[in-house]
Amino acid sequence: MSDVIFIVGYYRSGTSGLSGALTKLGVEIQSEAAANEHNPLGFYEVPELIQFDVELMNSLGMQWGDVAALPEGWHTRPELARFTARLDQILRRRFPPATKLWGIKHPHLCHLLPLYENAVRQAGHTPHVVHIFRDPATSAASQLLKNGLSRAHALLLWLGYATAAERNARHLKRSWLTYGHLLAHPEACFRQLEADLGLPLTRLRPDGMAQAKAYLTGELNRSKALPAEGLYPPLERLVARLWEAIEAGDHSPAL
Repeated sequence: MSDVIFIVGYYRSGTSGLSGALTKLGVEIQSEAAANEHNPLGFYEVPELIQFDVELMNSLGMQWGDVAALPEGWHTRPELARFTARLDQILRRRFPPATKLWGIKHPHLCHLLPLYENAVRQAGHTPHVVHIFRDPATSAASQLLKNGLSRAHALLLWLGYATAAERNARHLKRSWLTYGHLLAHPEACFRQLEADLGLPLTRLRPDGMAQAKAYLTGELNRSKALPAEGLYPPLERLVARLWEAIEAGDHSPAL
């Protein structure tokens, strides 16, 4: 029926910037959450789905800021059938069959992707994933500013969200970006997405590429990295190792 792009990334990692650029290319992404000083160009999120995510995570004994992973096989639990049915209804109402290429962006997708994948497949859509990462020190600085998280807490969350997102999407057609590369080389990134996902992203609108490139300005990158000094050494090494692998394009499941 249609293709779905899940934009899967940790908080403050450029997911909103990528979503806005994709809408300029011609992807349908709904944006109902009001813009503010943290995201002046909009969040590209749907409060109804955010509320759904919160209630689902709470039912599993989890909140967005917890560093623990969700239980193994959580999405197959019989007691979650009501959430599956509710999500199916929301997505069918918001994205009818006539919507041929659409996307959803919520940081919670790092953990909740299996349930969302089941819902879109049940409705006859084909899921794709775009992972976007921002360097962890800058993500942590942005989390400190927006949510008051300590540096260690923010970095632990970055690790947990990044690894959960990778595990949950291994079997799907997907692509990888860093926010810095997207801002510096948008056209190359969009053409890479197009090739990786097998979707005609750069051919949806005659002026789509020009509009997407114009959208990705320095206004979207305002945080400065927090220093690494004084961080618990094992955490510092683990964060550095994962970021090095991401930058190198080393996304092997073994790693």
